[in-house]
Amino acid sequence: MHEHTDDLIKKRIVSAIKNGLFEIKQEMYGNSDRVNNSLPSRKLDKVANSIIREFQDEDAFEEPLWRRGGYDILTLYNNRDRTLYSFMSDKRFSELLNRKNIKRLHYIDILDEFNGSLEPENSQLSLFDDIIRKDEEKLLGLKNQILNLLHNVEPLKYITVCHSIEGFRLCSVKAVITSKFLEVIEQKDWSEFIDIDYSEAIFDDVPKNMLDEDIKVTLKANLPNRHDDFGDLNIPIKVEKDKKLE
Repeated sequence: MHEHTDDLIKKRIVSAIKNGLFEIKQEMYGNSDRVNNSLPSRKLDKVANSIIREFQDEDAFEEPLWRRGGYDILTLYNNRDRTLYSFMSDKRFSELLNRKNIKRLHYIDILDEFNGSLEPENSQLSLFDDIIRKDEEKLLGLKNQILNLLHNVEPLKYITVCHSIEGFRLCSVKAVITSKFLEVIEQKDWSEFIDIDYSEAIFDDVPKNMLDEDIKVTLKANLPNRHDDFGDLNIPIKVEKDKKLE
């Protein structure tokens, strides 16, 4: 068993994600704008800042921000057990796992390098082996950037915390450990730590055009004289019809 995050930490992370969504829901309350193209990134910003506030005053935790492609990628680091976490939507995570090839590196491809000692014994290397060898120099350079943020102490483990969101409601949270070849080594459901919040019922006139997708940050390949550029932002748009709560 590799994923052994303390239950109190799980509860605090889940609560922080939920609080961030509640904050953006409050911000959008009564907003009648029909165009809200920045909402996906604002959701992620609120969630990230909520996580930072939850852990920022504790010696055991650090909240390094990795600047990539004009965006700050939040990581949470437990320096006592040397576990590194990042956060993304469950849908985006599934897309990354199901890639047929890796033309552009995503930051998860770098963070998964810290799980080298956790790889399954019967790892299937055929799909990603050539890609990893081809981009070894870039991978090493970006990995060193992360190590600099962590005072050159290498994490023993990296965990992706995936969340599923409908509108402003947190539906599920899970922790997934993957190898550098994006094989799922272990995953655990943290959804039991999502508290029921009856205050959600008071917000029944938020904008009808709610976007749930997360920002796609990738690394561009074949750029001259650089080894750390992420690719273009792709922000898929999904229109939802808001359902009035009884």
